[in-house]
This record gives sequence, structure tokens and C-alpha cells, in this order.
Amino acid sequence: MNKILIAALISLSVGAGTAWWIEGMRWDTDVADLKLNHTTAMKAISDKALADTETHISTMKAFQKRLAELDKQHSEDLANAQAENNRMRDDVIAGTRRVRIATANLATCQLTKSEDSTTGSVGDGTTVELSQAAGRNILDIRSGIINDQAKLRYLQDYARSIQQKN
Repeated sequence: MNKILIAALISLSVGAGTAWWIEGMRWDTDVADLKLNHTTAMKAISDKALADTETHISTMKAFQKRLAELDKQHSEDLANAQAENNRMRDDVIAGTRRVRIATANLATCQLTKSEDSTTGSVGDGTTVELSQAAGRNILDIRSGIINDQAKLRYLQDYARSIQQKN
């Protein structure tokens, strides 16, 4: 009877060991499948994030390029306007140019006609000629206005480009 009991215990032990080994292999397969699924999901997430990042970077580069173009355009416009204003200011200082202001009738907001219009004149409004110092001051004020308008145009274009980006 001992032999049968020993044989039964050995058979039971071998069966339990085999079952344990088979179950371990099944668990290893399940864990490998879970790792593969996890790796695949993480790669998909990473690829999506990379694509989104590249899209965002290209959008930002296009936006920065547009802003650089705006900046260049407005800087050139401002430099040209300032150069023209400086040229006129230098001409006023040198005496080759004078600053005149057209007079207007304040009651009607119409230019007044010259009292001494000649037949060759078209009868435009009279003008008041300013001194050199006053002319320089007017051109300095004009320069400030040009700067302010250029800044305003730049900021408006910047705001428009931000709005178009979104």
C-alpha cells in the first residue's frame, strides 16, 4: 500500500508541478501580451504627441515668419518716412524749403481765398509761412506722429495675425 500511496503522491506532485508550469507559461504569455499592448498604446500616444508637436512647431515657425515680415515691412516704412522727414527738416534748416500752412475760415471750415489772387492762380486758400524754428518744430511733431502711426499699424497687424492664427 505504501508503494501505491507513494506512486499516487508522486503522480499528484508531478501533475501539480506540470499544472503549475503550464499555468506559469499561460501567465507569462498574458503578461507578454499586456506588455506588447501597452508598448503599442504608448507608441501610438508618442507618435500622436510627436505629430502634434511638429504641427505646432511648423505653425509657430510660419507665425514667426509672418511677424518677421511684418516687422521688416513696418521698419522699412518707418525708416523711409523718417528719412523723408529728416530730408525736409534739413532743407528747412538750409533755407531751401519753407513750411507753409493753409489758412481756413473757422466758421465754415473752408480754405479761405487769397485776397491777392492773380489770374494765373487757381484761387486756393492763402498760406502762412512759418519761421525756420517753427518749421523745424512742425517737422519734429510730424516725425513723432509718423513714429506713433507706424507703431499703431504694426500693433494692429500683430493683433490681426494673432487673431488669424487662432
